[in-house]
Amino acid sequence: MDILVWEENPDYCTIQWTNPETFATACNQLKEVVSRDKNRACVIVWSMANETPVSDERNSFLHRLVDTTRKMDNTRMISAALE
Repeated sequence: MDILVWEENPDYCTIQWTNPETFATACNQLKEVVSRDKNRACVIVWSMANETPVSDERNSFLHRLVDTTRKMDNTRMISAALE
């Protein structure tokens, strides 16, 4: 059986996009997931957030997460679910 996995960071619409502690937590969660699963062939997408509303603050936050992800794994697609 072939299973394709979309790994999603648990950033949700109600987080504080401009809070440095929130970003540090999200970045740490993302690093842990990528470190754990980057050698699993079934993972095809790293998702930065779950159903978040578009805003400048959100986009800045997620772009920083994308930069972190690309440094760890530049082979997979990156996505984010929109609200």
